[in-house]
Amino acid sequence: MKVSFNEAVNEQPTEESQALATRPDLAPAVAAGTEEIDRSDLVTPTLNVVAKVGDLSNQFNPGSIVLDKTIELVQKDQPLHVIAVRITKSYQEDTEFGEEMGERANTLAEVRAKGGQIEDSEDENYWISVARIIFLVKLTDVVNPDAASSFFYEIGGESYLLAQMYVRKSAYTGVAKPLFSLKLARGSESAVAYNMVVGLSKFNGNTWFKPTLRPAGKPSEAVVEFLKNNPL
Repeated sequence: MKVSFNEAVNEQPTEESQALATRPDLAPAVAAGTEEIDRSDLVTPTLNVVAKVGDLSNQFNPGSIVLDKTIELVQKDQPLHVIAVRITKSYQEDTEFGEEMGERANTLAEVRAKGGQIEDSEDENYWISVARIIFLVKLTDVVNPDAASSFFYEIGGESYLLAQMYVRKSAYTGVAKPLFSLKLARGSESAVAYNMVVGLSKFNGNTWFKPTLRPAGKPSEAVVEFLKNNPL
């Protein structure tokens, strides 16, 4: 059975996530016993791009987009229909692929305070921009019926879920920059729907899989109404 956003707040009292918290101290209490549940209690799964090497490449085709490292949504070069709901920027110490993630900072001032810099990638203590994006993700045909039950927002006769994605380096260019540009120009990162496609990039003899966003027109009236009535 499909549920509305407010109903989902009450049906998902699980691990902590700040993904939907515009005001984490306040969310609708629609039934007795749910007064202490707010939007920080919602689970927000993560979108991952399968790299050429690593554990995920042993389970899925490289270049696929998967949900929480367990559910394949699309394969390389296939579109995943998404609408950005929220995007935030932070910074992270630059590390090579496969190394442990570097320290993070929310602002450039914090980067400076930690002795970091963002101007010269060849210099020491280089930090990069990182974006965290919450997407409304449309169900794809390849998802099996059991996994499809996770897409519990029914909007205009289509099934969706909310998922987060962290992007850095080339993925930041392909995904975050178009959304920041859209938000600056139109006042909202949700003004345009996109197809996210992962393709193979090449530079200096190296290859990797890079997600990019391709405009797919305006969100449907049903999606616009959903986001208007359910500020996330």
